Amino acid sequence: TLLKFKDRDELCRIFKLWAQTSSEHPAPIRISAAWDYRVRQHLGTRYDSRKGCYDWDLTMKLHTKGCGVINKQQYMRWREQGLAFEMREGAYQITNPTLLSSRAFNQRGDRVSIRGYWGDIVSSPYLSFGIESDDESLLKTCNGQHIKTAQDISFANTQRLFQSLSSRRGCLTAPQSDSEAETARPEQKPVSVHDLMRLNGVCVTFLPLDSLHKLPEKQKYSRFFNSIYFSASCVHQLDPVIRQIAAPDAVLVIELAKYILDLSKEQEVGFAEKVAAMALEAGFEPWNQGRSDDVHAVFKLKM
Repeated sequence: TLLKFKDRDELCRIFKLWAQTSSEHPAPIRISAAWDYRVRQHLGTRYDSRKGCYDWDLTMKLHTKGCGVINKQQYMRWREQGLAFEMREGAYQITNPTLLSSRAFNQRGDRVSIRGYWGDIVSSPYLSFGIESDDESLLKTCNGQHIKTAQDISFANTQRLFQSLSSRRGCLTAPQSDSEAETARPEQKPVSVHDLMRLNGVCVTFLPLDSLHKLPEKQKYSRFFNSIYFSASCVHQLDPVIRQIAAPDAVLVIELAKYILDLSKEQEVGFAEKVAAMALEAGFEPWNQGRSDDVHAVFKLKM
C-alpha cells in the first residue's frame, strides 16, 4: 500500500467501527433515519407525493433507458426503505454499518462532520449486475413482462463471478445445471478462503485520495498504466497530466451520465461532449473498436 499513515489510521478506525456493530451493539445511527433524511433532502416539497416521484423515475426514465427488467415493487421498496435485495424471508432490522459514513458540511461558517448515508438514492444498485446477462433465459419476457427481476439477475451474475474466481477460470457464458457443473468440474481439494484471496500475478495497490496528480512525479509510474477508468463523479480529475502515466496504446474508459436520472437529455449530451473534449485535451482520441456506447466512452492514447 502507498497510503499515508493518516489514511491508514482512518481506515483502521472505520473497520473497528464496523466490527463493533452487532445486534447487541447497534450502529450509532439507524439506517432508516439516515435514508429518510436523504429522501426528504432530495425531494423537498415533493416528499408527500414521493411515491409518484418514484414511479416517474422508474417508468419514464429507467425503463426508457433500457432498464425494463427492474421490477416496480422492488424499486419502490428500495426508494422508500433502502432495501434492494431481499434474499430471505425475515425482518431486516440490523443496520449495515458499511453504508454509513461521515461527510463534512458548512454550518454557519464552521465545518461540521455529519454521519449518515450519502450514497445513491435514485438510480438503484440494480444497474451494476441486474440489467444485463449473458444468460438469455434471464431476460425472457412473457406478455410484455420480464419473467425474472433485476434482483434475480444480480444474484445469478454475482454468483457466476464468484464461481469463476474460485475455479480460477473465466466467467461461463452459458448457464449450466447443477449436474452438468458437477460433471464438468474436476475433482478439487478443499481450498481455504485465505488461499482464494491469493491471486498469482494480481496485485491491488491502495492509493491516497489525492494521489492522481502526484503519480506522474514518481518515475516508476511513468507510462505505466494500460487501462484507466474514470467514473462519472470523478471526471473532473481528468487532466493532461494523465498522459504521463499512460502506457503506449493505453485505453481510457469514462462513465457517462446516462443513469444520473436528475439530468435532462440536453445535459447528458453536454456531459458526453465535455468528456470528449477533456479526453482530447489529455491526449486521447475516440477508439471505435472500444465499443463506446451511451454508458461509457472509450478512448485510446494518441501515438
